[in-house]
Amino acid sequence: MAKTDTDNTTGKGRSGQGSFIGAECELEGRFTFTGPLTIAGHLKGPVKSDGLVLIEATGHLEGSLEAAIIIVHGKLTGNVTAHESLEIWNEAVVTGKVLTRSIRVDAGSLLTADPVSYTHLRAHETRHDL
Repeated sequence: MAKTDTDNTTGKGRSGQGSFIGAECELEGRFTFTGPLTIAGHLKGPVKSDGLVLIEATGHLEGSLEAAIIIVHGKLTGNVTAHESLEIWNEAVVTGKVLTRSIRVDAGSLLTADPVSYTHLRAHETRHDL
């Protein structure tokens, strides 16, 4: 079940308040979110958010993910772009290419990826521009 916060007086969604994909939910498609997103279910397809994306222990994302901050407790399979930071917590599994400014990988998690930092990418681009 997909759920968003609503304004009690009008019943309309409040932009930027966040979205929640429940554990019993399975969705496939192309997803774009404004504000924080919590994934407890299964999403298949590319996901883009301008805020925080949290993948709970029961959550699984199969597809590319682009967001400011990404925190993984569950499974993430696909290319990852975390504009600010990526955190991979204990027992989480991340597989794919990773582009981020900062990465944290806890003991007991699994990162099977080709990590690239923004700093490394910029240095590489500068050398090619010469």
